[in-house]
Amino acid sequence: MPRPTSALFPTTPAAAMCFAAVVCTALVAERGRAENLIVNGSFETPVATNGIIKVLASGSAPLGFDWTVAAGGVEITRQGYVGGSGGSSPFNGPAYQGSQWLDLDAEQTPGPGTLLQTFATIAGSAYDLTFAYASNPYRAYPGPARATVRVFDTTSTTDLLTAFQISHGSSTGSNYDWKVNAPVTFTATGASTTLRFASDNPLNSDAGIFLDGISVTAAVPEPAGYATIGVAATVALAVRRAKPRLR
Repeated sequence: MPRPTSALFPTTPAAAMCFAAVVCTALVAERGRAENLIVNGSFETPVATNGIIKVLASGSAPLGFDWTVAAGGVEITRQGYVGGSGGSSPFNGPAYQGSQWLDLDAEQTPGPGTLLQTFATIAGSAYDLTFAYASNPYRAYPGPARATVRVFDTTSTTDLLTAFQISHGSSTGSNYDWKVNAPVTFTATGASTTLRFASDNPLNSDAGIFLDGISVTAAVPEPAGYATIGVAATVALAVRRAKPRLR
């Protein structure tokens, strides 16, 4: 008498492996389609036609910037900009993404900045935060540039993950040595969440952490987890087939 089969479970080794491949492919495609909840995360807007744009907490943000400067000042810098007296500070290193990036410390005044953006979330849903960071190579203070990253519920201001500090000091004028912060997962507790980067550099600093490629997306399980399902299906099938049939 033929054994019953299940439409939800592979019945042959080939079917099991096909199942794993299909699931992994679908998951990778889903991760690629994930919507970035951060607007202007690579700071390509507005275009710094003169090489640099200063955005101050005391003034209105330029059209398309879509971030809020809560303290101090920040700068959008474009690849190829030359600063300093007599053109002594060329910024020839490529951006991590696109052609522009953000320096968390504005030159001269008012110094270190605090940057934030609020975005819509769903309470109980998990999200991944990823970003690239480097440092302004022309710092006038000793040691690396530093900043603190915080993610919190907009209404209650409750932290959704433990605030952490990033530091960087290996940039040169032609190579910023971008570091990518591995995805940090947090769970939203309300309808909106705020991401904040705050410079931890000296008050007179005009050269800080560089930021680029900032992304917040809905968290998706790792492909390895789904591949395991397929492998488990294959193993279970092999064990079942290996058992002697009762006659």
